[in-house]
Amino acid sequence: MKDLYAILGISKTADEKEIKKAYRKLALKYHPDRNPDNEEAETKFKEISHAYDVLSDPEKKQNYDMFGSEAPPEYATGNPGSYPHSNPFDIFDMFGDVFGNPHKRSRPRQPRRGADIHVKLSISFREAIFGCQKSIRVNSTQGCRDCGATGSSDGQLARCRQCGGTGHVTHRQAFVHVNSTCPSCRGKGLIPESPCIPCGGGGRVPVSESIKVTIPMGVDDGMTLRVAGKGNMGENGASPGSLMVKLLVQKDPRYTREGNSIHSDEKISFSLAALGGVLSVETIHGRQTVKIAPGTQPNATLRLRGKGVPASRRNPAGHHYVQLVVEVPKNLTSEQKELIRKLKL
Repeated sequence: MKDLYAILGISKTADEKEIKKAYRKLALKYHPDRNPDNEEAETKFKEISHAYDVLSDPEKKQNYDMFGSEAPPEYATGNPGSYPHSNPFDIFDMFGDVFGNPHKRSRPRQPRRGADIHVKLSISFREAIFGCQKSIRVNSTQGCRDCGATGSSDGQLARCRQCGGTGHVTHRQAFVHVNSTCPSCRGKGLIPESPCIPCGGGGRVPVSESIKVTIPMGVDDGMTLRVAGKGNMGENGASPGSLMVKLLVQKDPRYTREGNSIHSDEKISFSLAALGGVLSVETIHGRQTVKIAPGTQPNATLRLRGKGVPASRRNPAGHHYVQLVVEVPKNLTSEQKELIRKLKL
């Protein structure tokens, strides 16, 4: 038989307080819930639980110190793995502050905010720039209007018999007691004497509604908008959740965006780049006429002030940047080629 004092890591002169402290430390370390699928930890937990069961009981401790067993020789079972006097794991209830005390009367479930509803919304590039209003079809759970969300057709509620009004039921799992939500009252502690027919006594019903969402100017791809109060119903009188709308901005074939700036490419002829002139550029605000300076080089960039993302309370108006792409003619006639040679361009 293993030395029970050595299992707990204490001396034979240890008092009750030291024994309890040693056991608490080791039990928390090797508890099966903290070491799932670990047979070595489970075996160790059994050993320290048995050691504590013996050494914490004055009579068993005295017998162990005198005879090496928790019972006198004529009563000893000879099997150190058996526990004829009590369940060694019941003493673990002393750690209710860590794992929950199964003997302590639970309070009914407290009000809890309703769950948020998450949706995705696709918008165009222009809608993201200037803002818009969209309607979204949302499925949620709301309070039953027929019974005022009480679940009772006549407003009468009685204490749940299964949980005694606590909202929780207790069952043993592995080596500890576990509290879970009462399946009969769903944690409320009360059940309707005459259940409401539309909601089946649950106090809530599925609802599908169209919700208008305002998209502000200048939103970015991946941004999430929150519409308060349009999520699922809360529990025990708590506020409902929110509708969380994730925006997916479609790509535009003409424009790209960097922050509040908008970028585009514009093709110009070789002659316009060389001689200069006027160019009409398409922006998200409409067409804009710009001047091309003589001798403009390929990939030169023009800035159109204030023609990017409109100004908002947080950000100033952005600019539109136009990159000029000079088109060099491919099919020249002999006469054109000769003229170019004469010009020595």
